[in-house]
Amino acid sequence: DDDMKIVVKTLVIVFISFLLVGCGDTSTGTMSKINTEEVKKILDNKDENYILIDVREDYEFKEGHIPGAINIPLGNITNVDYSLDKIIIVYCKSGNRSNQAAIKLKNMGYNVKDMGGILDWTYEIE
Repeated sequence: DDDMKIVVKTLVIVFISFLLVGCGDTSTGTMSKINTEEVKKILDNKDENYILIDVREDYEFKEGHIPGAINIPLGNITNVDYSLDKIIIVYCKSGNRSNQAAIKLKNMGYNVKDMGGILDWTYEIE
């Protein structure tokens, strides 16, 4: 009976440990945001320290995107291979996928800024 209590207590401790580890900044969280005006200035200055990534699907990208953006759909975002000293700016249509991409890239060690959605972009698209 005492052995069973020890097993149950151990399992409870292990389970709680997994829950605590799972509550880190990996599924949600506050990402560093950047507004469209700042992104426009970066693009206008042709600042090579920044990489602008559109995480929408290919067909969405082809319908119109921010000039200079690179299309890497959210499902492929973990395949990026840039220098870690680059600052990556991500955007999507409304901000949901860009937030997910930003979290994944941050977990990979990148300095990431989330612009949100192209719906907020009031400048030219191509």
